[in-house]
Amino acid sequence: MNTVKGLYKEADSLGVKYIATECAVALGEAFLNARDYARAQDELQSAVRKSEDLGMKSLLPEAHYLLSQALRKKGATAEADRHLQQAAQLVEQMRQESHTDALLQRADFKPILQETRK
Repeated sequence: MNTVKGLYKEADSLGVKYIATECAVALGEAFLNARDYARAQDELQSAVRKSEDLGMKSLLPEAHYLLSQALRKKGATAEADRHLQQAAQLVEQMRQESHTDALLQRADFKPILQETRK
Protein backbone atom coordinates (compact mmCIF):
# COMPACT_ATOMS: atom_id res chain seq x y z
CA MET A 1 0.00 0.00 0.00
CA ASN A 2 2.88 2.35 0.75
CA THR A 3 4.19 1.87 -2.78
CA VAL A 4 0.87 2.96 -4.26
CA LYS A 5 0.75 5.95 -1.92
CA GLY A 6 4.25 6.94 -3.01
CA LEU A 7 3.39 6.60 -6.69
CA TYR A 8 0.23 8.61 -6.17
CA LYS A 9 2.09 11.45 -4.46
CA GLU A 10 4.84 11.47 -7.05
CA ALA A 11 2.46 11.43 -10.02
CA ASP A 12 0.35 14.14 -8.40
CA SER A 13 3.37 16.35 -7.72
CA LEU A 14 4.55 15.92 -11.32
CA GLY A 15 1.13 16.84 -12.65
CA VAL A 16 0.57 13.45 -14.29
CA LYS A 17 -3.13 13.53 -13.57
CA TYR A 18 -4.19 10.28 -15.26
CA ILE A 19 -1.59 8.20 -13.42
CA ALA A 20 -2.33 9.98 -10.14
CA THR A 21 -6.03 9.24 -10.53
CA GLU A 22 -5.31 5.64 -11.50
CA CYS A 23 -3.19 5.35 -8.33
CA ALA A 24 -6.07 6.77 -6.28
CA VAL A 25 -8.32 4.01 -7.63
CA ALA A 26 -5.65 1.40 -6.82
CA LEU A 27 -5.19 2.85 -3.34
CA GLY A 28 -8.95 2.72 -2.76
CA GLU A 29 -8.95 -0.90 -3.85
CA ALA A 30 -6.05 -1.65 -1.50
CA PHE A 31 -7.96 -0.13 1.43
CA LEU A 32 -11.02 -2.14 0.39
CA ASN A 33 -8.98 -5.36 0.38
CA ALA A 34 -7.54 -4.42 3.77
CA ARG A 35 -11.12 -4.00 5.04
CA ASP A 36 -10.57 -0.32 5.79
CA TYR A 37 -13.87 0.63 4.20
CA ALA A 38 -13.98 4.24 5.39
CA ARG A 39 -10.59 5.06 3.84
CA ALA A 40 -11.51 3.08 0.73
CA GLN A 41 -14.68 5.16 0.41
CA ASP A 42 -12.73 8.42 0.81
CA GLU A 43 -10.10 7.49 -1.79
CA LEU A 44 -12.63 6.17 -4.27
CA GLN A 45 -14.95 9.17 -3.94
CA SER A 46 -11.93 11.35 -4.62
CA ALA A 47 -11.01 9.22 -7.64
CA VAL A 48 -14.56 9.48 -9.00
CA ARG A 49 -14.52 13.27 -8.63
CA LYS A 50 -11.10 13.59 -10.26
CA SER A 51 -12.08 11.27 -13.10
CA GLU A 52 -15.26 13.23 -13.74
CA ASP A 53 -13.54 16.63 -13.50
CA LEU A 54 -10.78 15.58 -15.89
CA GLY A 55 -13.03 13.64 -18.27
CA MET A 56 -11.26 10.33 -17.65
CA LYS A 57 -14.07 8.05 -18.77
CA SER A 58 -11.93 4.93 -18.77
CA LEU A 59 -11.31 5.12 -14.99
CA LEU A 60 -14.85 5.99 -13.94
CA PRO A 61 -16.52 2.56 -14.17
CA GLU A 62 -13.94 0.85 -11.98
CA ALA A 63 -13.93 3.71 -9.47
CA HIS A 64 -17.73 3.62 -9.20
CA TYR A 65 -17.71 -0.18 -8.92
CA LEU A 66 -15.09 -0.25 -6.16
CA LEU A 67 -16.88 2.57 -4.36
CA SER A 68 -20.07 0.51 -4.50
CA GLN A 69 -18.22 -2.39 -2.88
CA ALA A 70 -16.88 -0.20 -0.05
CA LEU A 71 -20.31 1.32 0.55
CA ARG A 72 -21.96 -2.13 0.58
CA LYS A 73 -19.46 -3.30 3.21
CA LYS A 74 -20.38 -0.25 5.31
CA GLY A 75 -24.09 -1.07 4.99
CA ALA A 76 -25.02 1.79 2.64
CA THR A 77 -26.82 -0.54 0.24
CA ALA A 78 -28.93 2.02 -1.64
CA GLU A 79 -25.94 4.26 -2.34
CA ALA A 80 -23.86 1.20 -3.28
CA ASP A 81 -26.54 0.15 -5.78
CA ARG A 82 -26.51 3.62 -7.37
CA HIS A 83 -22.76 3.50 -7.89
CA LEU A 84 -22.92 -0.03 -9.29
CA GLN A 85 -25.61 1.04 -11.76
CA GLN A 86 -23.56 4.10 -12.70
CA ALA A 87 -20.56 1.84 -13.39
CA ALA A 88 -22.67 -0.46 -15.58
CA GLN A 89 -24.14 2.50 -17.49
CA LEU A 90 -20.68 3.90 -18.15
CA VAL A 91 -19.45 0.56 -19.48
CA GLU A 92 -22.49 0.33 -21.74
CA GLN A 93 -21.94 3.88 -23.03
CA MET A 94 -18.31 3.07 -23.78
CA ARG A 95 -19.36 -0.15 -25.56
CA GLN A 96 -21.82 1.78 -27.72
CA GLU A 97 -19.24 4.45 -28.54
CA SER A 98 -16.65 1.86 -29.50
CA HIS A 99 -19.11 -0.13 -31.64
CA THR A 100 -17.63 -3.39 -30.37
CA ASP A 101 -18.17 -5.86 -27.56
CA ALA A 102 -14.41 -6.37 -27.20
CA LEU A 103 -14.42 -3.66 -24.55
CA LEU A 104 -16.48 -5.95 -22.33
CA GLN A 105 -13.50 -8.30 -22.02
CA ARG A 106 -11.45 -5.75 -20.09
CA ALA A 107 -10.41 -7.12 -16.70
CA ASP A 108 -11.56 -3.97 -14.91
CA PHE A 109 -15.03 -4.18 -16.49
CA LYS A 110 -15.73 -7.90 -16.05
CA PRO A 111 -16.61 -7.71 -12.32
CA ILE A 112 -19.00 -4.84 -13.02
CA LEU A 113 -20.83 -6.83 -15.67
CA GLN A 114 -20.90 -9.97 -13.52
CA GLU A 115 -22.29 -8.07 -10.55
CA THR A 116 -25.03 -6.34 -12.52
CA ARG A 117 -26.12 -9.55 -14.27
CA LYS A 118 -26.88 -11.38 -10.99
